[in-house]
Amino acid sequence: MIIGLDKSFKPIWVYKILRLSKPGNEFDEVKDEFLEIIEYDGKIAKIKALTIIKRYYLKLERKNKKNCFRNNYLHEISLKYSFDSMKPILLFVLIYTCPIAQFLQSKINRLFINQKIINKAILDDVTKETYGDRRIIIFAVTYYLTILSYFDILTKEKRKYTWKNMKLSLPNHILKEILIIYTHLRSNYEIDISSIQDEIYFSLFNLDNLENVLMEYNSIDWVYQKRVDSKKIIVKKRS
Repeated sequence: MIIGLDKSFKPIWVYKILRLSKPGNEFDEVKDEFLEIIEYDGKIAKIKALTIIKRYYLKLERKNKKNCFRNNYLHEISLKYSFDSMKPILLFVLIYTCPIAQFLQSKINRLFINQKIINKAILDDVTKETYGDRRIIIFAVTYYLTILSYFDILTKEKRKYTWKNMKLSLPNHILKEILIIYTHLRSNYEIDISSIQDEIYFSLFNLDNLENVLMEYNSIDWVYQKRVDSKKIIVKKRS
């Protein structure tokens, strides 16, 4: 079974790499530059981190037997927004695209939502029940908790993890971008608004301003259909 999270990474590395991932360019031409961005000492550790970033954030296609960057909305908005603005977007993408991140976040939300400390030993045990008792599983738990500290969700002190932000507040324009990216990731431009509040991908975000965002960008980025028994938006496709 592929776990898909065999190294932690910092969101600033993802941001810098995305900005350099120009559609049409060859991956191998910038691979060494990417490895320089990743602040691990050993090359194997750098390659592992880059592999994860490549898997969850980059879009590649084969052209003339070479891997080339495809159009990627994350690349587009990385050129538009600051790193601090992009951080919650990158967190959302990780949870959506990484199955072990979804699993771990669901367990964290259920087991530790009313506690200050994230008990890693308990999280290790429940993860081993599902994925098996292997070292790679324990490492994946550590990597994910570390990544959450880089995204300002947890505070890490040695091997102790505590909540820093159970939910991140988002400016309207960043929540708008997350909704647009959500449609890209699922290849479905229609969003049932009533359902997203219960989805694990949105669980680390404060959605109190959701209705304001839906109204603010109505007829600009989507069509907002609001009825007595349902709410949905149909996001406009981009060329």
